[in-house]
Amino acid sequence: MKIKFLLNSAFPTQKAYGKTTYYSALAATELGHDVEVWAPKSDIPFPGRICFRDTSPSEPIFIEKFSRLRILSFYKVWFQLRDWIFPLQVLIRNRPALRNSILWVRDIPLAFWAKILLRENQIVLEIHHPPRKINKLAFRMIANNQKVIISALTQDSASRLKEKYSIGNSVIVSPMAAPSEFFSKGVTNASKVVTVGYLGKFTSSGRSNGIENLLEELKIAADRMPKLRFLFIGIEREYRPVIESLVDNSQLKEKLKLIDHVEGNELFDALKKIKIGLVPYPEDVYHANRFPIKIVEYAALRVAILATDTKAHREILGDDLGYFYDSTIKGSLARRLKEMLIEPELMNEKRTNARTWAETHTYLSRVQIVIHELKERFRVS
Repeated sequence: MKIKFLLNSAFPTQKAYGKTTYYSALAATELGHDVEVWAPKSDIPFPGRICFRDTSPSEPIFIEKFSRLRILSFYKVWFQLRDWIFPLQVLIRNRPALRNSILWVRDIPLAFWAKILLRENQIVLEIHHPPRKINKLAFRMIANNQKVIISALTQDSASRLKEKYSIGNSVIVSPMAAPSEFFSKGVTNASKVVTVGYLGKFTSSGRSNGIENLLEELKIAADRMPKLRFLFIGIEREYRPVIESLVDNSQLKEKLKLIDHVEGNELFDALKKIKIGLVPYPEDVYHANRFPIKIVEYAALRVAILATDTKAHREILGDDLGYFYDSTIKGSLARRLKEMLIEPELMNEKRTNARTWAETHTYLSRVQIVIHELKERFRVS
């Protein structure tokens, strides 16, 4: 089976979409399929192990030249226009090379143009966020196409898509996953020092990940439980001054360590220090359908999970897998942390349950779900 993963954004990247694409492509390769990743090349060194094709334009898209004027209103419009203009140019330029392949995308504009220009191609469209504005109209136009497989992150998300858009075809569920090495290197933290950690960014796609609120809650926890230590992994450098100003004149300042984005063994070494992993995302429209990769990664590494009590997190985790706190109630996080520490047996039980759950969320299983649907619907091999 020839599979081409098409991205509308730069690759490789430290962002979640790049990690998901890379490991999904790698899993598909390991399953014996002919796989390529097509994307604009970023300035990050390519990790290898999969075939990559650079789709960067040889010269700026005409409208990008005007965007450099940095007129704020036009600059925002540019990003929206680029999402539609760039994939159209890529598909027109590469139609012959893309024919007779499965196109695996996570951008609605890419799927929309592909169905117009490459009508015979089968398309796998991952939906990570509810379609909005023009994307909503485009999605409605292709959602029931027999050549398009819609993939959601959770069963609830799949059900909502089917109902809202009256999708007659099956909507498959291919959730987020953890790389295989997370399972082989997962070690329970045996240190007597309890480190509470967060793996992730300050923002996602320009939206707040709730770090300001998290820091306020951690200040309370640091005051009430002096022996706790705190570790943030992957926070963008430009937000370090913001964090430092938010924790200034508090006990948290001396107990919080910030580590830049790291990969491979460095990441594992950092995560081994964490006993309790945080998922602080707020209850809002952007995060409503997210499936944070860190949840599976924490679980695979036997890190106890403490997440905000949001609908999205409840859809992924049950009380048997992790803990929840109410970010709208001051001191809720500190109270939950104290409960976790005075009941270590229960926390260990939940970590074990989460690890078992994570073993069903590998990239191989994620890709196999999609491959099974392709074979069932199109009889491809």
